[in-house]
Amino acid sequence: LSVTGSLSVTVLVNETVAITGAATITTTEGRETTTPFTASLGTGPYSYRIALASDHSQEISGITISGSGVVTISSTYLVVGDGVDTRNMVVIVTDAAGDSMTAAITIVINDTVTLSGDTYLVTTTSKAISSSAFTSTRGTPGYTFSIVSVTRQSGATDSSTISIVSGTGVVTASATTAADTYIVIVRVTDSRGDTEQATLTIRVNETITISGATSLSTTYSIGGSTTYSASGGTTENTGGTGSLVFSLASITRTSTPSGDTSTISINSSTGVLTILTTAAVDTYTVVVRVTDSMSAYRDLTLTLRVNDTITLTGASTLTTTYSRETSTTFTSVGGTGSTVFTIYSATRSTWWRYQDHNHEFVFRPLDCCC
Repeated sequence: LSVTGSLSVTVLVNETVAITGAATITTTEGRETTTPFTASLGTGPYSYRIALASDHSQEISGITISGSGVVTISSTYLVVGDGVDTRNMVVIVTDAAGDSMTAAITIVINDTVTLSGDTYLVTTTSKAISSSAFTSTRGTPGYTFSIVSVTRQSGATDSSTISIVSGTGVVTASATTAADTYIVIVRVTDSRGDTEQATLTIRVNETITISGATSLSTTYSIGGSTTYSASGGTTENTGGTGSLVFSLASITRTSTPSGDTSTISINSSTGVLTILTTAAVDTYTVVVRVTDSMSAYRDLTLTLRVNDTITLTGASTLTTTYSRETSTTFTSVGGTGSTVFTIYSATRSTWWRYQDHNHEFVFRPLDCCC
């Protein structure tokens, strides 16, 4: 019959399958991380596999890819050894026609983040102090530092004067930080959210107190001394080092501003201030300073008056008659404070005489030798 028929067939030939996605994935042990890969062209639907670049038949436990092309590094993946695992892998996509394509991917899995830094700081109220920068290794770079909590030994709750620089990990106790012991918990968080913590103890000692004379008077050629005492601050007895040191911050003279002041000194250990006998007559303003090992200090001002020597005026000779009470007045200027008059010494004539109209008697002391 030679009957024929025809059917029109459309043949669609797609381009070879293609795949795109990240060339590198970096994460931290214990942090689940996902990255999508996308297939195109070829003939869908697509299937995905991830395997070692060196052996496409070998897969790695803890590194998987979903049916939609999402690569997952599991939180259960453990870094082999110490530091970092680097896996050179490929993502393989296969289309419905059996065409396949690969995309190379480097997976870097860092060990868990670490944190190190100062564990103890000590300072004095009014003296700010900062730690060295806290440092982190391992983890995935891109570290952020923070303070988790601050606990005060006294039980007080205000800790607003303790801060940290998020980018460097430098912890600072400001100059207004109250005296107390602070337990500071520092945290670092890497770019994948892995964290580690460390404890820093900050001891802030009470301010220095100084006690002693604020006014003192003496007399030229007499000299004198007075003792100062101090407490508080940061020393080996308060969690620091060294001891309190006494010094004279300044000495100024009223009458002779440029005059010598070297005749006034203080013992740096005992706090004994000494005025030499050669200290010139004047009024001195002396600033006594006590400094601790943190260079915190406290001053006390002493007004020192060195008076002129005593000048005594009065009769040089006094004549009277036996049985007749006689007096004379002496006065003084100079010296220090109220004046007390005493007879320093009295010497009697070795011989003395009594005479009336008819007789003359001469007496001598019993202890006198003729």
